[in-house]
Amino acid sequence: MPISRPPPQPSADRLHGDLLAFALQTLGATATECVVYGLHFAIVFALLANHATQWRQRYVSLGLALLLFSICTMNLALSIHMAITSLKTLSTNADGMVWHSPMDNLEWVHCAIFIIALMISDGILTWRVCVLYYRKSWAIVGVQCSLLVPAVVLGLVSFSCMLRAASGHLDGGCSTIMFQGQQVVWVLSGAVHVLATGLLARIAWRHHGMLKRSGMSGSEVARVLYILALSSVIYCLLWIPLIGLLFAQVAHPTFVGPVVFARKFFQHSFHQLVGVYPTVVTYFTLSRSAIFGKDPVATSSRTRGTKPTIRSWNATRSAQRNLQVSMDDEPTLQWGDDLKSPVRTPNSAQEFLPMSPMGRKFADLDSAPSTSDTKIDPDWPGEA
Repeated sequence: MPISRPPPQPSADRLHGDLLAFALQTLGATATECVVYGLHFAIVFALLANHATQWRQRYVSLGLALLLFSICTMNLALSIHMAITSLKTLSTNADGMVWHSPMDNLEWVHCAIFIIALMISDGILTWRVCVLYYRKSWAIVGVQCSLLVPAVVLGLVSFSCMLRAASGHLDGGCSTIMFQGQQVVWVLSGAVHVLATGLLARIAWRHHGMLKRSGMSGSEVARVLYILALSSVIYCLLWIPLIGLLFAQVAHPTFVGPVVFARKFFQHSFHQLVGVYPTVVTYFTLSRSAIFGKDPVATSSRTRGTKPTIRSWNATRSAQRNLQVSMDDEPTLQWGDDLKSPVRTPNSAQEFLPMSPMGRKFADLDSAPSTSDTKIDPDWPGEA
């Protein structure tokens, strides 16, 4: 929220002290934002490194992640510029002109960019939920969209009012709409993130239970679930105090003080967290398609003729071996074509490819009468 104007005609010492406090608050909040930005950069780099070869299939998800990262970069650059401007003003000016220009306009622009990042973040999470649930429950999709639509509408209204304020054409009615709309947008955005995280955790938890019932290890699913849950907890622990501090400052507007410092700390952190959290969700939903399902764009491109890779073929064979029904049949030894070395062969084709066409072909061969009179030497030392 942009800074409030001080009481008229304050003393020079009071102005200098308030300006020093404002500069220190801005520097501390900007340093925190830089740390969170480093985390955001690392996650985006990992996302692009893992899916760079699949850019054409997943251009929507990766493009939105890059767009959100670009907006967060603009926010960080603006925060650094404001911090430097505060220090320069502190060393050259003590007459209070900083209250009016240009810092006030920069704050409005800062808030406007944050609103745009917030709407994109909500859109990414809602889109991932719709992709995962549109075939399962239209009610869940409807609830998620019902939170997103008013948040986007009010966000656009607040954004337009902030641009008017930055240009110096803010009237009383627009100011009221902007402040109240911004508060509602923040509350709705928090609800969108909490609901989306709960729905993603529900999918991971159900997949974890299915693996446990089938006797397979679910450690990877548990790690994904824990990371999503931890990200949600961190997000909510920072989001809820930020909303409370916003209401507190609206009720008691001040330029400096503990409330303003705490709000700046949380808000500057959220300038990057608003991009970090959706990027984390995008990374896990794309990297763990076995849990969260295939990306719709990638799936549609594969159905148009894209051949599976060797890695996916090996993964399919490995999964089929792990899911075979019976493991009691022992393999036997048969003589090779050169009659000099035994080869290890399965008793049935289902031991290797129980669900593939090749497996069914071997199964048909197993059921045919044998024409070989080759005997197995029971004293062969290589018997496993």
